[in-house]
Amino acid sequence: MATSKKSVDTVVETTVAPAPAQSQQDVLMAAFIEYLKQNKEAIDRQTDALKPKPVDAITPEYLAAQNREFNRPAFHRPVFQNSYAANCHGLSDAILDKVDALKSGVYMGGVVRVVEDKDSITLLYKNKTDAERWALRDHFSSFSDLVNKLYDEMKARETADKK
Repeated sequence: MATSKKSVDTVVETTVAPAPAQSQQDVLMAAFIEYLKQNKEAIDRQTDALKPKPVDAITPEYLAAQNREFNRPAFHRPVFQNSYAANCHGLSDAILDKVDALKSGVYMGGVVRVVEDKDSITLLYKNKTDAERWALRDHFSSFSDLVNKLYDEMKARETADKK
C-alpha cells in the first residue's frame, strides 16, 4: 500500500502531539518536589530533631561540659610567648598551674628563657627564621610540652640546689 507524502505528514501531525517545552530547571524542580513529597515523614523527623530543646531537657552532664569548655579558667596572670599573648584554650588545669609556678631562668640548654614578675610570665625563644623554628621541634612539640619540660627542669634544679 503506497501512501502519498501528504497522507504520511497528516498521520504524523495528528498522532504525535508536540510536547510542551520544558527547561532543565523545570524538570529538576519537578523531581525535587516529588522527592520532598515522597520523603516528607523523614524530613519532618529530621527538622524536629533540630528544634531547640526545652530547658528541662538539658542534662546536668551537658551543662557541666559547657561550663568546662566555655568557662575554663584562664592563666592566673598574663602569659606571653615572645611578646604575644599565649592562648589558654584547651589547656588542662594542671598546665595552667604549672605555667603560674614557673620561675625566671634559662632552660633547655639556653633555648628558652623565662622572665617572671608579679604581673606576667614571658617565655622567650628564637623563632624568627624557618631554621630556628625547625630547630625548636627538637626541644618541644606544643605549648603543653614546653611547659611540662620547663616545669620538670625547674623542679630538678630546685631539688639539686637543696642537696
